[in-house]
Amino acid sequence: QQMTLKKQENILKFKEKHLSKKFEKLLKQKIDINSTVTDQDKIEHQNKTVLNFTEIEIPKEFYPILSKGLEFKIASKTLPITSIICSIEESIKNLCTPALANEFRFECKRILKKGRNRKDVNITEEICRGLKVWLKQNDLTLIENDKGRATCIIEENKKEQLISQELSNTDRYSSLTKDDIDKVKININKELATLRKENIISADFMKSVKQITPTTPIARPTLKAHKDPIKVRLIINTQGSAFYKIAKFVSKELKPLTTTGKSYIKDTEEFVRKIKGEQILEGEKLISFDIADMYPSLPITDVLKEVIRRIKGETFQTSIKKEGLIKLAQLSVAYNSFQINGKFYKQAEGLFIGSPASPAFAEIFVQRLEEISIYTMIHAPRVWLRKVDDTFVISKHSIQSTLNELNKINNNIQFTAEEELDKRLQFLDCQIIRREDETIETTVYKKKTHTGQYINFNSNQPLAVKLSTIKTLTRRAKVVCSNQQELDKELDYIQRTMELNDFPKKLVQKIIKKTLNKDMENKIQEDDNSLKLFLPYEKGISEQISRICRKFNVRVVHTKGRSLKNIVKEKHINQNDMNNPQGVVYKVLCKDCDMYYIGETGRHLSVRLNEHKANARNKTINMSGLSQHIVQCNHEVEWDDVKILCRENDFKKRKFKEAIAIKNDINRAMNKKEEVKVISNIWENLI
Repeated sequence: QQMTLKKQENILKFKEKHLSKKFEKLLKQKIDINSTVTDQDKIEHQNKTVLNFTEIEIPKEFYPILSKGLEFKIASKTLPITSIICSIEESIKNLCTPALANEFRFECKRILKKGRNRKDVNITEEICRGLKVWLKQNDLTLIENDKGRATCIIEENKKEQLISQELSNTDRYSSLTKDDIDKVKININKELATLRKENIISADFMKSVKQITPTTPIARPTLKAHKDPIKVRLIINTQGSAFYKIAKFVSKELKPLTTTGKSYIKDTEEFVRKIKGEQILEGEKLISFDIADMYPSLPITDVLKEVIRRIKGETFQTSIKKEGLIKLAQLSVAYNSFQINGKFYKQAEGLFIGSPASPAFAEIFVQRLEEISIYTMIHAPRVWLRKVDDTFVISKHSIQSTLNELNKINNNIQFTAEEELDKRLQFLDCQIIRREDETIETTVYKKKTHTGQYINFNSNQPLAVKLSTIKTLTRRAKVVCSNQQELDKELDYIQRTMELNDFPKKLVQKIIKKTLNKDMENKIQEDDNSLKLFLPYEKGISEQISRICRKFNVRVVHTKGRSLKNIVKEKHINQNDMNNPQGVVYKVLCKDCDMYYIGETGRHLSVRLNEHKANARNKTINMSGLSQHIVQCNHEVEWDDVKILCRENDFKKRKFKEAIAIKNDINRAMNKKEEVKVISNIWENLI
């Protein structure tokens, strides 16, 4: 086996040398990047993508960074070896034989060893550090624009004022005295246990939706920069919450019900196809209606009632028993508490913006609303097409009368309306134009809040992801633009805009031409059952690992890397004064010798530390390495100075990171030797 591995290693070295020469040759080929974009165009682009709501002038050296957007992914100077190894270990445990798994480890190790130190970074640490210092010195903060993908700069105090102003809406929010996460967890686990006991769900299913160490949903503010005065919108991130996995499953189950509505349109392409050839009759007007603040405004009791009615429908098929799905649907919207800035609140009504179940629930409810209240109106519109909360209408009836009727349907749900102006109406990303012969033509429409900021070419993301942006924009232009003149105009816009996002001119031209000459390609459905490797993308390394994965029939899925938002908003963690964190790998030092203990917990750290103390005090049989050291050596440890090595909510990854930390200096660790068995010895020299 060793000889076979050695032979394979030599073959791979030869192949890699050949590919490196080929790559260098390609790099030497000069690419014509002479752009039609002027310096003035770049300045205007920066002014659109960076919005300063303060009186403090932004230093010129920060404009190029901020204009790339808060989601700009930054390349690491050193590879995140620990994260990559954890991902590899978690994926390859399902490979058919240990020998095959070791072969995979050896090949990945060789790549990681060669690429540990990176030469090319897209933003230097000095620039990032300088930006953070400038923001801190001036008490400023960065916040995402609610629309238009601009980077907004406001005073920290102003942001807090806007958040307080939003939360002061007592019709929508109420404050809580404490975090109710433990209560929520107990209630959900109790309901799941009941479903399991009644044999409505299986043990495996229960395990798949149960969150072992849940966290309270966190509200993230975005700035409504287009409003006067400016306001914030709160997006509730439910990922990691006690009901997140349940909501995700329910959303997937309900998906077939969301596409059956008479008004349903999947996307712009379907909308254009449906109105193509539509003849506007005498006296008819083009109108668009919008449901104001739809998700938080929907009456949750009525929404659940309709969802349950649809689940019970005879033709609707489910993967679990219907009574089980109904209970899970109720659980997915039963708890609506969240935290922001260390304080806890409850949303009084409606659905969370950010919950996986919200889009499906909203769509099913609005479909029913249309059936019983809109299609039955005395002056029902002839054409009523809807995408989420935006509706395109062709009607003879007065716009104000229709609006009044719509707003009487439910006091919680209020519509706004916009009528065609100069024979033009904006809907989604289309502009609908009424021709002289009363037929319709369409072209691409961009709102006033549009900034032209897309993925930047220098962002640390796979090339395929970057090129997909050009392809998507080109396909949209091809579908939406009714005539060649409008198409040419839109293609010129794509060319210039992508160049402003640092794409080479010739590359953009090539992808546009290739996309135009292709038929609308159907996406190949990936096999969901295939073995997946979730990896943070690192240029040059990820591509090599992907090639190896193909040989082992493993599909690489790239996870989100570090963004400018993450780095700028990173706060120094005071490890001696932590507020009882969850999901951590921690280190406890001994006061009387140089040994230490490495541990992990998904619960609150204080809970696990109290268990260690109780074990040592009671001298229990199954003591941890820490408790054993205290009892056998009669030593004291630094209970008040516990170090947090890293945060990780995923249990398996946390165990790997704990093992790596122990392995780094195993002779000084109090831990039992079996605790490091989860990590292969193959990685020893690398970690």
